[in-house]
Amino acid sequence: MEAADFTRLRPFLIHTTARANLPQLFADGRLMSTRKLFERSSARPTFSLEVRRLASADLQFAKGHAIVRDQRPLHEGHIEFTGGWDLRTLVARLNSLVFLWPATPLGPVPAGLRHAGRYLRQGEELGFIRIRSDIVALEASALFATVNSGSPRSVGGIKSRRGPDTFRSLSRFNDPPGAVVEVAFTDLLLPPEAEWSTTLSGDWQPWRLPT
Repeated sequence: MEAADFTRLRPFLIHTTARANLPQLFADGRLMSTRKLFERSSARPTFSLEVRRLASADLQFAKGHAIVRDQRPLHEGHIEFTGGWDLRTLVARLNSLVFLWPATPLGPVPAGLRHAGRYLRQGEELGFIRIRSDIVALEASALFATVNSGSPRSVGGIKSRRGPDTFRSLSRFNDPPGAVVEVAFTDLLLPPEAEWSTTLSGDWQPWRLPT
């Protein structure tokens, strides 16, 4: 896949988070994985980085806090593991990454809409960070996936595969640009051009809150 083809098709990347996390994101100026937030926590976390979370968790820092999402959609029965992976390996890998949905000006790919819809139906308030894909898609640390890695499904009795090839660098991603469902990073510095919103219907604002 050529980066230019991907950024032309999906000019934006959108990160979905709890609305309560936005102040911490503004303060930090970066998107961090659950692992990095876990290691930064000022109090002993109540969950393991290798065990599927059945509920969201609140991590406390010296200044501020962050809510990390549950992993309830990660059903082992829908997964065919490859490359020696098992559920603990997958959970640890997911916790080491931060995820963004490829998007057009109209919104994210269907998997991103379903992801947001799940939490909205539960009555949760969400926040969204939008970044131009051409700013970050060329970064060496960018990883691309053709699936919603945290929500495997079985289709026609065929399970979703998860393993070392679930996340691939740009140079190893041989599928077409339209096949990209997730773009992941270990952590991501928010560029000055980043925007935020509390809806996916628009009203995108500069990511830094007014002083």
